[in-house]
Amino acid sequence: MITKISGLQEGSFDELRFANKVPLLYKKSSCVTTKAIEEVSWNRYNISQTGNRPQGPLYILVHIASVWVPFTSEGKEAVANYDPIRKEMKLA
Repeated sequence: MITKISGLQEGSFDELRFANKVPLLYKKSSCVTTKAIEEVSWNRYNISQTGNRPQGPLYILVHIASVWVPFTSEGKEAVANYDPIRKEMKLA
């Protein structure tokens, strides 16, 4: 889900990451969601883009629901970078 909200500063975005209804609060840079967001062509959605990051004010919510979520560690802080998962996130 992508939404524009007036609560953020102009030019910023925030990603909200969830796996099986649990928020992923740490290790944002090593999560597959961040990599998928950077690979999307945001100009297609009339969202300005600086480099590979969208410019807002914008919230991007990503939720992964599965019986097997490939976390990067036992702490369940980030989702591992698997090509099929990243591809489906980019297509969503």
